[in-house]
Amino acid sequence: MLYAFTVDINYLNMSAILRVIQITTSRSYGGSALGYEKIRGIIAKLKEQLREKKQKTDTGQSESRPSVEVRFLLVVRKRHSNNLRITSGMITV
Repeated sequence: MLYAFTVDINYLNMSAILRVIQITTSRSYGGSALGYEKIRGIIAKLKEQLREKKQKTDTGQSESRPSVEVRFLLVVRKRHSNNLRITSGMITV
């Protein structure tokens, strides 16, 4: 399993987009507990960074909480083929 990710941070909106790309050569993919744990850790760090930035620049006018949108792209080898299947999804936390 290969993981790669990118992050877009918007301090004005207190939001971030985490794009996670997962690539596997296995014909079946059942998920990875360790991988998901790492993603949750990245989400927590992003929220912490957004909160810290807000505290430094906050004028006391907004009560917005940081949000992180996670966009997944999973690339898996198709069964009985050398072709790849791409699956995507999105969640906001």
